[in-house]
Amino acid sequence: MSFNLHQYLGSRADQRQSFLAQAGLEGARFKSAGKKDCSTRRYVRVVYGDTTAILMESVPDDHPYASPGHKVTDFLRLGRYFVKNGVRTPDIFADDAAQGYVLMEDFGDVSMRNKFSQAQDYKYYLKALSSAVDINKITSNEIKLPDYYASHVHLGHRRVVDWYMPFVRGQKNDNGLTEGYLEVWRQIESRLPPCPQAVLHIDFHPDNLMWLDKRKQCGVLDYQGAMRGPLPYDIANLLEDARFYMPQDQRDVMRGLYCGLMQIEGEEKENFELWYRVLATQFHCRVIGQFIKIALTSDHAHYLDFIPVLSRYLQEGLGHPVLWPLKKWFQEMRVPFDSDFKPDLTLSDKIVAAQAF
Repeated sequence: MSFNLHQYLGSRADQRQSFLAQAGLEGARFKSAGKKDCSTRRYVRVVYGDTTAILMESVPDDHPYASPGHKVTDFLRLGRYFVKNGVRTPDIFADDAAQGYVLMEDFGDVSMRNKFSQAQDYKYYLKALSSAVDINKITSNEIKLPDYYASHVHLGHRRVVDWYMPFVRGQKNDNGLTEGYLEVWRQIESRLPPCPQAVLHIDFHPDNLMWLDKRKQCGVLDYQGAMRGPLPYDIANLLEDARFYMPQDQRDVMRGLYCGLMQIEGEEKENFELWYRVLATQFHCRVIGQFIKIALTSDHAHYLDFIPVLSRYLQEGLGHPVLWPLKKWFQEMRVPFDSDFKPDLTLSDKIVAAQAF
């Protein structure tokens, strides 16, 4: 039986009111916060007088449907950690992690995606890149962070095989297909120089960065999945986000600006560029399969709208020499990445094939 977050949170109205009353906000009004995703939480704007705050409602950490990287306790501890290290995250006014509630500062509704679409120059991108630098340059080891390579995030790049391949090919995968795919990746990575490790946000896309106009800076949201892992990951996430295609020449400029801020040059920059390409393509392999899975197993069919952008990024990435073995493997398996492809959930044979997993 599938889990319905809206029904679950709606059944907890008494707990929500009790939490707000203890925070001194009994009788406050509610408005949409505008931020939606497919996670096991939601955000509501709380209005009291002339002031607002954001209420995050989540399944508690011990709930059967709590998902990796979305723990309320991690949201709280990592928020304190980032603030202590110079990252602008929301102030926390009250919390009850056991019940799944956090009341926090309202960063408004203007994401960096809004500013990117309006900008005629790179000043807003520089603000976003600066926030990435603030996170990636953290050297404090005062709290334990998950290892990217042992995480659900890294392991998820197999979803291109588990979900995308049967969907576009209309047939169930043969035994051993995933193992062959993973072996190709192992061969690619074994030929690369070591990659510098850093603190990573892990979900560093423009909708998780809010423009704080009074301060002229980015506010950072949804940092609870932070890990320690390969340095270029967050920038790959920012510059090759599934919801918007950024032209290659613009991405080149952005990476150059980031490397300048991080003082990465010479051979280190060459290594950075290689790992950027590898990590960005792994990211797309995870997300393109994940979006197919979400569309097939929930009421979020709109995630299929992002498949053409992801396909375009994958086409371009596979053209890099370092990824030639992966390109060859996909060609041999007859897996297309067509930016003109319009996924259609009425194609029952593809749905049945994908749901076999």
